[in-house]
Amino acid sequence: MEFLPTLSLVLQLALVGSSAILYRLSGRPPNTSGSQPQPPPTDTPSRERVDTFVSKWMPLSAYVMRKEYYIATLFEFIFILESKFPELKVFLRRITPSADDATSSLSAIRLMALTIGVAGCALRLWCYDLLGSNFVWQTSAPTSLVTVGPYSIVRHPSYTGLVMTSVGLSAYYLLPGSWIRESGFVATVPGTAAIGFWIVNWVWVTVFLVVLRIDNEDEVLEKQFGKEWRSWRDRVRSRVIPGIW
Repeated sequence: MEFLPTLSLVLQLALVGSSAILYRLSGRPPNTSGSQPQPPPTDTPSRERVDTFVSKWMPLSAYVMRKEYYIATLFEFIFILESKFPELKVFLRRITPSADDATSSLSAIRLMALTIGVAGCALRLWCYDLLGSNFVWQTSAPTSLVTVGPYSIVRHPSYTGLVMTSVGLSAYYLLPGSWIRESGFVATVPGTAAIGFWIVNWVWVTVFLVVLRIDNEDEVLEKQFGKEWRSWRDRVRSRVIPGIW
């Protein structure tokens, strides 16, 4: 069922287009780790080695996923236009013939998913801005402890944004109504490979950051700031999900 038939075409295209821009900005490291102080040694060397190993592969993985998202966004953008203006159905039918009779639709859940994904990207960019040069993708010893803005609600809001981005944008593109689903691309070999790569990468990146790295980062922060960090931890109990975890 179509959600809000009067929803502006411009608004839908703007949301899809802005998601690509924000995904690009939030999916790239804002700083390099070369100039950052090395963190104090942790009490768990094995976890530290895993952190170092995976961190080296994360930029390459993020680069490939950004390219995937740009392509998906371009096709989705064209698909929306071709659905609204059937006389434009020229481009996508050459790529996926089954898209000839396919129509884009924006359900309530897809709109919600897209909004969550865009908000997740924006949240990560906010964290980039607050931490400044202290925000790097590798675990490092920051020069100051930021406790304002989203850091007054959860201690790792950039990971909150990461989860929102992965869940929201993935749901938007994989639910019925998208070009990926309606065109039949999801059932092709290239489609299966591309979607499989996307899902696997999001799972391992999210699990690695949320499950493994948080403990490592908390340990580094406690050693770096001591009582100041412990006081902040006592005030802000949630790590990623407010009131839950």
